[in-house]
Amino acid sequence: MGKTLMTSDLHLAHDKSFIWEARGFTDVNQMNKVIVERFNSRVTEEDQVWILGDLTLGNLEDAEPLLKSLRGQVHITLGNHDTDRRRAFYESLGWDCQYATLIKYNKWRFYLSHYPTLTQNENEVRPLWNLHGHIHTKNIFCGLYHCYNVCVDAHDCYPISLDEIIEDINRIDLTLPKFFNTIDL
Repeated sequence: MGKTLMTSDLHLAHDKSFIWEARGFTDVNQMNKVIVERFNSRVTEEDQVWILGDLTLGNLEDAEPLLKSLRGQVHITLGNHDTDRRRAFYESLGWDCQYATLIKYNKWRFYLSHYPTLTQNENEVRPLWNLHGHIHTKNIFCGLYHCYNVCVDAHDCYPISLDEIIEDINRIDLTLPKFFNTIDL
């Protein structure tokens, strides 16, 4: 069995300069090419990949070859731009689609959603971490308790493995009040 990876907000075929320029690209075609290359450089066909919303915008016919070129066993968590038509298209590719999912991995629990979501009180013994996208920042922590941003904007347009996420989480000191008062949205 392969790795488990997370990403969100690829916005493939979304030809709006506020998306591709903010990511350092000259146009939507360059963004599409680089994101697909980086995705496939980290993902094998055996890997499980969760895309936490907003995979594509714009014309589905333009996005279709890009989506079909993505490696891995793809699971979609629907985001604010994922219409019924997009969901039906993703499902026609054999991908499952949900609004949120709970997974367990090596004694860790993760709640997968597009939006940052508070999932528990800070004093619970076994934390439930929310993995999310939506916020389009470079910060991996959005300032909400036990929330981790998997958006491509925070990971140089690469998907990130659950092992890497756990390493990031283990590097922070959640007892520091300043961590939870810093919100960059």
